[in-house]
Amino acid sequence: MPAVPDRRRAALELLAVLASAALHFVTTLWQHLQSLDQIVLGAGWLGYVLWRARTPGVLVAWGMQRRGLRACTKAASAFGVVGVAACAVLGLVRGTFVIDVHLLPL
Repeated sequence: MPAVPDRRRAALELLAVLASAALHFVTTLWQHLQSLDQIVLGAGWLGYVLWRARTPGVLVAWGMQRRGLRACTKAASAFGVVGVAACAVLGLVRGTFVIDVHLLPL
């Protein structure tokens, strides 16, 4: 299969992201099929990443490398903990705090 030029690949990837968002809205908001999009999109995007990872240098270009991973994980975890705590406090104050089992895999 011939290599796809970078601009064309970027356009196709953007189109795939927009299609993913559309599928999410259709399945969760209109059809109430809560898990369908997670399964389809999760498998699809994981397959795409694994397929693209066969090309040398792609993962490094995407920023997926071990260098700096520890510092990045610490910073992201700190923001995550603060965000989750803020959402929990807001839910408790409003009386709407619910732990939804659909979010546990995330």
